[in-house]
Amino acid sequence: MSNILIDFYKKTLESLGLYCTEDGYIKVSKDGDFLVKSAKERIPLVLPTQEHIKTLLEDDNGKAKIVKLPFNPLDENALKGETTSIRKMKIIIEQRITQGIYVAGLLLLKLGENEKVISSPSMNITDFLRRLSKLRNQNVKKLIDDKVISIFDRLYKAFKELNVPFFKIHIKKNGVYQGTKYYKLATGKSELYEKLVNGEEFNFKMRNKDRKAAQIVFEYLLGVTPEQPLVAYGSNGKYPSFETLMSMYIDIMGKIMSILKELSVVDQELADSLEIELKVTKNDLESLDIYSPYVAAIPSLTDIQTTMHNTEVSKQQVVQQPQQTNNVVSNNVQTQQVQQQVEEDPTRSVINKIMNRSNVAMTPVQQPVYGAPQPIVNQQPVGYPQQPQQVRPVGLNGAIQQAQMSMYNRPQPMYGQQPQYGIPQQPMYGAPQPMYGQPAYGALQPTYGMPQQQYQRPMGANGLLR
Repeated sequence: MSNILIDFYKKTLESLGLYCTEDGYIKVSKDGDFLVKSAKERIPLVLPTQEHIKTLLEDDNGKAKIVKLPFNPLDENALKGETTSIRKMKIIIEQRITQGIYVAGLLLLKLGENEKVISSPSMNITDFLRRLSKLRNQNVKKLIDDKVISIFDRLYKAFKELNVPFFKIHIKKNGVYQGTKYYKLATGKSELYEKLVNGEEFNFKMRNKDRKAAQIVFEYLLGVTPEQPLVAYGSNGKYPSFETLMSMYIDIMGKIMSILKELSVVDQELADSLEIELKVTKNDLESLDIYSPYVAAIPSLTDIQTTMHNTEVSKQQVVQQPQQTNNVVSNNVQTQQVQQQVEEDPTRSVINKIMNRSNVAMTPVQQPVYGAPQPIVNQQPVGYPQQPQQVRPVGLNGAIQQAQMSMYNRPQPMYGQQPQYGIPQQPMYGAPQPMYGQPAYGALQPTYGMPQQQYQRPMGANGLLR
């Protein structure tokens, strides 16, 4: 596997506040637990190195068992749905933004309590203080006090106990935002902010200024308003889910981390409690195509499960196949191959198929030059029908790809060149069609004395495609 993709994935994970071990495992922190698929299926996620891809499976009483999954968030396929890597990224981003809102919110409120801590605040901090000043009235001497800060802290802990993040992300396919349609649209919103705006009650008493101060924190950090409570990012690129998630994360966490850096003088320990370095930038998201050939070579969970299933089915079919008489040498060879397939280690069999798939995906496909003559593979003598070119299927959808490639890889004559005799030609759109009972242009002419073969009229709704 290419080092440039591994390096990029390391940057992505470190930007999310995760830690990569030297042997390619991913941890939630340096001293924390491993990043796993789910709480129920504790299968660790790993960097997609060649060593890890070779050891994704282990033998479990004669059957292959998945023991780790490659982290590959750029593997996006509409047929596969949301992948494990994207789903884990979304959850982690929700958690990091929630932590950022909490830490930055406390620092901002503490600054509002004592504005003299910073003599010359930046324009961003001045904007927040200006928002707070609009809430003051003549009867309130001090808007932010200890209780405002403690209420904000209590709100965070109450949502944490319910396992509900401050910030929730939803990725929608074919979404529309402000009149623009996107293939993937990621929207983020805060359930707590909506409750504050709607004046909903909590299980503890809140003053009006407690509610308003917390509301201002969300509006300042997320850029939301009561009229537009959503944060939205859309993409029509090749990797839309990854692009929308990382764009949202870079913008929101970039602002939060700059606030933490500036307000470290307010509370150094609190500011240091969230250590995240954004190593992935918006420029990196504009050049994701360079990773395409390497992304395709990494098997997904769906690929692994499908390969395991097909291998098991093939093995059962081989076992149930009746024994043939050994009167033909070819049958003896086939019988020996069948026995080898049955006795082969199931884990190694699946791994070999996965590695073969990876090698095929990594092989660059040479595109034919437009207008150049196409090569004829296994050409027969002139006057005989040519054997169709064999195309090796790629990936799990090989049957579909083979059918598609066979449609477009037929030898075609160059402009001004006569078609080769004996090769059935495809009629051009709008060209005269052969009459019923007449041979098609370029077809073999019948030998004298032999019955003429009639033109077969295509049947069915898809006859024109046949």
